[in-house]
Amino acid sequence: MSQRPVSKVCPACGATGYKRREPDQWVASVSDRDCRACHTLNTPPTPSWAALTFVLVGIVMLLGGHAAST
Repeated sequence: MSQRPVSKVCPACGATGYKRREPDQWVASVSDRDCRACHTLNTPPTPSWAALTFVLVGIVMLLGGHAAST
């Protein structure tokens, strides 16, 4: 798991300008960010649509496993 801070703005200087970076995680819904001002790497928060998708997929898998076992 990445040890980068999760933030909408740069956690070091508060700047909002960034350059996209390839995420180093296997599952990532958005690209990591490299601050244009101080070059601090951070990860933006998971978007609401992605979080909801992960929860719904988990529920479907849970119900499918329960239905298959009965």
